[in-house]
Amino acid sequence: MDLKEFKKGLVLSISVMTGYVPVAIAYAATALSTGLTPWQTIAMSLFVYTGAGQMAAVVMIGQGVSLTGITTAVFIMNLRHVIMSTVVMERMRQTPLGIRVLLSLGITDEVFALETADSSASGSSNAACFAGIALGAWGSWVLGTCLGCGISTMMPPKLMTALSISLYALFISILTPQIRRHLPLITVVLISAAISSLIGSSQGIIIGSLAGAAAGVFLVKEEDLP
Repeated sequence: MDLKEFKKGLVLSISVMTGYVPVAIAYAATALSTGLTPWQTIAMSLFVYTGAGQMAAVVMIGQGVSLTGITTAVFIMNLRHVIMSTVVMERMRQTPLGIRVLLSLGITDEVFALETADSSASGSSNAACFAGIALGAWGSWVLGTCLGCGISTMMPPKLMTALSISLYALFISILTPQIRRHLPLITVVLISAAISSLIGSSQGIIIGSLAGAAAGVFLVKEEDLP
């Protein structure tokens, strides 16, 4: 592995870390309030590792939704990761398949946006850089969850709500420079956001994501992609 590129990825991941830690704290508080133990809460961040999916899952656990319903909802919410993984792994086609499969587990919306911001990167050096970004992001999410399990009971509810918004602000800040260069993507983003907001709840996220994906098929051409 190219250690220089790996360190570069870790440095780049700092911007993601600043958003992940407060959101993970908010997630931990929500999970604990629904009856999950600290170990269960941390285990979900270790092995499930999907911000919106984890939030939706713990809310549904609190509502008594069946395991099948929770699994189906989280699966649909994260279908976009299949597309993101395909894009990122294509940029690492010179990297052995086993390593690419392992790295694909580290893909999140923010990691994907950050990694694809450099359209010139490719090959094994890009794999090392991506590994740094993904490891830094995942580590900060787990760290934030651990912190949340320890301090969430000492923090006022309004502050926890404010922390949960920081992830959206982070994602917007990463995407904005790219969207400005790829205007057709704006329409897709607005469609997805509008539908999600109108419907609300976890179902709104699912339906909004599917609507955005469908709109992208018709509105976004290959040259519009970052």
